[in-house]
Amino acid sequence: MRSRFAGEFASLSPKERRHVEEFFDESPEVRSAGLRAAVLWVESRADTSWRHILTPSDAKDRFGRAHTWRAPQELLVTLGERFAAVAEEALDLWETDPDLGRRTPRDLRWLHSMLLHLPQVTNEVKDKARAVLRHARPQPRRSWEVTDLATDQHDREFADLRTAIDRILGDPTTAARSSALGDPQQVTVRDLATASDEVLDDYLSRHAGIDELVEKALLSFVSRDSYRPKLGFSDVLGRHSSPQEALLQVTAGLRKRLGGGPHLREAWVRQVLRLPECDTKLICALPAWAALTVGGPEHGTAHAAVASVVTAALGEDEEAWARFATSPASYSGPTAWLRLGDILTAAKEGSAWPKPPSGR
Repeated sequence: MRSRFAGEFASLSPKERRHVEEFFDESPEVRSAGLRAAVLWVESRADTSWRHILTPSDAKDRFGRAHTWRAPQELLVTLGERFAAVAEEALDLWETDPDLGRRTPRDLRWLHSMLLHLPQVTNEVKDKARAVLRHARPQPRRSWEVTDLATDQHDREFADLRTAIDRILGDPTTAARSSALGDPQQVTVRDLATASDEVLDDYLSRHAGIDELVEKALLSFVSRDSYRPKLGFSDVLGRHSSPQEALLQVTAGLRKRLGGGPHLREAWVRQVLRLPECDTKLICALPAWAALTVGGPEHGTAHAAVASVVTAALGEDEEAWARFATSPASYSGPTAWLRLGDILTAAKEGSAWPKPPSGR
């Protein structure tokens, strides 16, 4: 080790050389501290003096209101990149420390800040960052350990940082890494539901051609059931290689793919019935109760397209209408997933009522 850095030692003053020599001659604890010095430095800065420069959204007053920097955005970007460059060097020097105590947000905040501000996340950085994540795992609290609001908050913040870092590593090319959604194979419907229009549009565009991702994105409209001003349900559907077939398959398997309460079924039915084209097969695949009570001119009435399908199926058959009126389709519970087409067939033919489709 001495010979490796002989040139650097020769350029030091006697005082500086004596200080460096201490790390070779002192105890293993001192040497360990020296080896961790770079990481400890960036940990400290990311947690204290640089924290609000790196993540301005953390700067809030006691009422929870955000502070804003008077410095121009260009300066904040430059400072963030400067910190990231130093943190990248520290990451290269990082080594596991089995004597480290309970993990805290400080152990990961510097890594998260570095990934947010690096102009490019290389494969080497990703590999080393994943090693840090493997080492910094949450530890369950023992029964005798006392927890309070502060420790619970630290645990949640630590878990959130791990999740955010994992998403950046799984999706490093996103234009805004603070909103990274992760690996398309692992991203959830809930993740997509909470993304803004811009983030979701960017994510789908960068991962074009993955039909499973498009189907998750369609289901994400149900989780929020809100109007996206810049990205509509039909816009997302159009990114699928077989949009109509996919919509029919998702609708037919809605209980397995979606689950949940009545509001989720109703939200899906609304989205489907808002499409400019909604054929008979698709309407028949809808959950019966929701299809018959959502989308009409008045609350609790059927959409005109649904009413047309029901009328065409039952015609003038009064007995079929009577059976249809006593169908087991319900607002909630397993029978809420009964498909409209299966109910209409049983009512028309006088056969046994169908069983609800299987769940997850």
